Amino acid sequence: LKAWAFLENPTQVMQPDCFGMVSFEDTLAIRFSGPAALVIVGALLFLASIVVSKATHRGRMDFNTLFNAVFSLVFTLFPAIVAVSLVTFKCHTNPNGKDTLVADEGILCSGDPYTGMAIGAVFASVIYVGGFGAAMTWAIIKAPKQYSRPEFRARW
Repeated sequence: LKAWAFLENPTQVMQPDCFGMVSFEDTLAIRFSGPAALVIVGALLFLASIVVSKATHRGRMDFNTLFNAVFSLVFTLFPAIVAVSLVTFKCHTNPNGKDTLVADEGILCSGDPYTGMAIGAVFASVIYVGGFGAAMTWAIIKAPKQYSRPEFRARW
């Protein structure tokens, strides 16, 4: 389905080369930090709601609802997050006999630039794919006993 191919590369919409980031390593670093940025923005939004609630003496934002909103967005983008986390491990052999990345054939699948990207990809895979998968598995296992609690329903 080529119509949905843009979901695999969310930075394609922003064109990172317009920001002076033309190397594959730079764009990969931005892609790795994207999901964490969503969570950080959600946390900052919650902290800002606490400050505003103290200043205005009104109620603050509900943490469970915000958690649900942020991680619903992460869940929606999960296929793209997985694709970005695993793109560094996709290598193929060229006619010259050297293995290069499928996403950028100018990068050999051995040596300095690749090693740094592979370490980042391992961390991204463990945190995003493993961590998010573990959180969803935990919620599914706990749901039958916890679903009667309004906080659990609002959060998950």
